[in-house]
Amino acid sequence: MLRELAEAVDVCTTVRPLVLVLEDLHWSDDATLDWLVYMARRREPARCLILGTYRPVDAARQGHAVRRVQRDLQVRGQCAGLAVPSLSPDAVAAYLAQRLPGVQLPVAFPATLHLRTGGNPLFIVTLVEALLRQGVFETGRAASSVLAALATGLPDTLRQLLELQVEQLSVEEQTLLEAASVAGGEFAVAAVAAAIAWDMADVEERCALLARREHFVRACGTDAWPDGTMATRYAFRHALHRETLYERIPVGRRVRWHRQVGLRLEAGYASQAQTLAAELAEHFVRGHDPVRAVTYLHAAGEQAVQRSAHQEALPHLTQGLTLLDTWPEGAARLQQALALYIALGQAWSAIKGFVAPEVEQAYVRARALCDQVGETPHRFTVLWGLWRCYHGRGDWTTAQALGIALGQCAAHAADPTHRLEVHDALGYNALYLGAYRTAQGHLAQGMALTNLEAERALMRRRGLASGVTCHAMAANVLWCLGYPTQALQRCAEALALAQELAHPYSVAAVRYWMTFLHYRRRDAVTMQAHAEALLHLATAQGFPLYAGFATCWLGWARAMQGAGAAGLAQLQQGLAAIAAAGHTLPR
Repeated sequence: MLRELAEAVDVCTTVRPLVLVLEDLHWSDDATLDWLVYMARRREPARCLILGTYRPVDAARQGHAVRRVQRDLQVRGQCAGLAVPSLSPDAVAAYLAQRLPGVQLPVAFPATLHLRTGGNPLFIVTLVEALLRQGVFETGRAASSVLAALATGLPDTLRQLLELQVEQLSVEEQTLLEAASVAGGEFAVAAVAAAIAWDMADVEERCALLARREHFVRACGTDAWPDGTMATRYAFRHALHRETLYERIPVGRRVRWHRQVGLRLEAGYASQAQTLAAELAEHFVRGHDPVRAVTYLHAAGEQAVQRSAHQEALPHLTQGLTLLDTWPEGAARLQQALALYIALGQAWSAIKGFVAPEVEQAYVRARALCDQVGETPHRFTVLWGLWRCYHGRGDWTTAQALGIALGQCAAHAADPTHRLEVHDALGYNALYLGAYRTAQGHLAQGMALTNLEAERALMRRRGLASGVTCHAMAANVLWCLGYPTQALQRCAEALALAQELAHPYSVAAVRYWMTFLHYRRRDAVTMQAHAEALLHLATAQGFPLYAGFATCWLGWARAMQGAGAAGLAQLQQGLAAIAAAGHTLPR
């Protein structure tokens, strides 16, 4: 029979070559595989190409012979195996364009779909078909509504498919993978073992077996923990697998497992646990351990601020303040609230500008907490944040009073960087009040106190390097005093320092003052170049106030170069952005 079928295929290829496609071989019977082997091992010339497809996961789960057949033929050079990769974001976009012609999708939809499905073609098709049945792509739906429908929940068809895959696992494998879903999209076997109280070697062996079968997880290296644990790491092949497994876990068990994973990671990393602040915060939030949760949320927020990831910092800090309400009254709660409000003020300053109502609210609340706490080194930071807010609003009386209060704090502080910040603040005040000689004196003293160590400390604590701004402001003061060459030199020094620090917000501050200097010089071409650089940086990093200033100056530069109407429109656009940020000083 095998020979006769082969000869029949030969007859079919007499006139033209034949491509024979056999799909889903993981469901095939033994006779089909026997014929494939017979065809592959024939020595006669052939005009036939056979393409067979199968899903390795399903074949492994069923113990199907197709995997063994492929390996045997491949070893003998009688077939070629091609692993079909997940679709790329571009491929997902191309599929959507063909499947939904004429549908105006949100710009972020293809990338979000790719992220949600991991590029798995079956998941992509199933999810898109479900959204079509729900009418998500109907004309008139808001982009946010379409993206929300994609991001939340799973359609029944896809959920049933994923549930079926999970239910075909053994009970032990289900338990292991459910605990792994708690540990994370990428997880260490040590963390999973801690959750379910299994021997780590047993967990590792079972994960390795699943990975060899290409089932749910894949291996991704080994970590050496500070406590000496060698933690092999695995990752879920698809986020939807993890989501399905996680939702199966009863709430009480889920809480317990999160706490146990968090405690194991905390113990394993010991003094270096802060490096996992965001991960630990999530485990302790979900594990209902508010003391540890708030501690790590604060650390995660501060780390995000230091990386200039201010939008990322906000949810950590606001969630920390919410959970802080569950702490008992006392000094520890006051100190933690003060630290959270200071970090929140820094994050809002970068996101909305340092005169935004959110900034004022954060620092006003922090100042009240300082009064409750009593003597605290944080008072200077709070006064400085408030000074910058009121200075930006043009409230000179309050700004001047805060500048004097800063000086009094610095006189009794052990931290030498405080004196640098005081000269920064008082120099800033004097510059805008037209007291250029006074400003020059303060800024010169600030520059004398500037060094890389101090600047990096201020970046971490304030989100802005005061030595950089002293140099940049001094350039403008020198211009006003009649020293144009020195002004340009000081600007170059400020930019070099900011770039050496590689701190985006400080670089934006320097660009602001450099653009201001060339505006004073009426050098429209050079000013335009600096304004464009500032706008690009501010837009990329999410600094709306600096983006508003850059837009204003670009409008002025265009008007000065002959495009009056367009320049005026751009100026008005920039002023609107500045006003939206609550900044009144330039008006």
